[in-house]
Amino acid sequence: MFHLEMTPQVAFALAVAGAGLEDDGREFHASMVKEKRIFAIHHLHELELSELEMFSVLQSLSIYNFLGLFHEDPQQRIYSAASHAVLISTYRYHGLPQRVNEIDWEPPHASASPQDVEASWREWIRLETLTRITFMVFLLDLTMTNTFGAVPSVNPSELPIALPSSDALWSAPTSAAWAHLLTLPQFDSRPPCFLKIVDLLLSPSPSPSSTPADPILEAERSEVLGQVASLSPFALVVLSETLARLEIGLRAKAVGEEERREDGRDSPEVALRKVLHGAKVLEKISGSAGAAGGWFKPVRPIFQ
Repeated sequence: MFHLEMTPQVAFALAVAGAGLEDDGREFHASMVKEKRIFAIHHLHELELSELEMFSVLQSLSIYNFLGLFHEDPQQRIYSAASHAVLISTYRYHGLPQRVNEIDWEPPHASASPQDVEASWREWIRLETLTRITFMVFLLDLTMTNTFGAVPSVNPSELPIALPSSDALWSAPTSAAWAHLLTLPQFDSRPPCFLKIVDLLLSPSPSPSSTPADPILEAERSEVLGQVASLSPFALVVLSETLARLEIGLRAKAVGEEERREDGRDSPEVALRKVLHGAKVLEKISGSAGAAGGWFKPVRPIFQ
């Protein structure tokens, strides 16, 4: 998740994460997860941060917060909960989703010169970096809610933006390699919109006994959902944890209401069935049995 070159702040955050995997590095890991998180928060309060500096601080703070949330030390989890509020306020202050939509990027033409391809690649990296930071903050918020019972701070409706691109595109070492991948049918230069995918997952196709579906709408539905299989694991985690949050919220509401309310909205029971169906569809399309829920289970034992 880097903006062209890895910055020292992000490189150090990753080194701190790696230190937690070694017995002789855990003391360093524990102290740095706390100290560098405080440093990052102070840095965010600086009035004039360049875009690259803002990207770097948000990335490193997000990494420290994830590490702290699943740390064996309860105090680290408290620090993560406290600094999450700072992360959310920065997300809102900079209007991250709006900034994503303001970036006017177009894929390079087949006849583009190497210089134009390089320029397009760099602008795409800027767009993808901001997209991934936005969804990383959202994923942290989902984790705070789904795993630790916190009140949600970011509503999914705030994210009418494209999901992160495939890891193959993101990991392309050169502009030429990246441009070549864009010509392949399995790679879409414009991933589907997050809200559109969620809406489709919550709108199952009509059953054979119900009113026949519009063939044009069903074709569009199949095409968009077909793109899910080529999404990055990161994007799939965001989708599955979004559905998990909706499920938790609906289960907490009263059940036994009428199938349909007077205002035309689904009852919690009906909405919950749609969410559970959507989770099954996502699991089936992604081909990952563990896609829906529990994505962090392999991570937890590392710090316990």
